[in-house]
Amino acid sequence: MEDNFSSKLAQAAGKIEEILSREKELNSWDIKLRLKMSASLLYLALGHLSASGKIDLAPEELNYRVRLRNNS
Repeated sequence: MEDNFSSKLAQAAGKIEEILSREKELNSWDIKLRLKMSASLLYLALGHLSASGKIDLAPEELNYRVRLRNNS
C-alpha cells in the first residue's frame, strides 16, 4: 500500500512539474482544477516539490503562488 501511495505522489508531482514547465507560474487552486486532483494530494505533492528544491511557493490570499524554480 505504501509503494502505491509513493507512486501516486510521484505521479502527481510529475504532473505539477509538467504543467509548470509550460505555464511557469500558477496558483495552487488553478493547478488543482486543471489536474483534477484532490487538495490533499496537491499539497502533499507541492510539499515534496518544495522540499526537493524544484518549486518556489508564496502565499496568495487563500492559495499559494507556485513557480518552477530555475536550477540552471
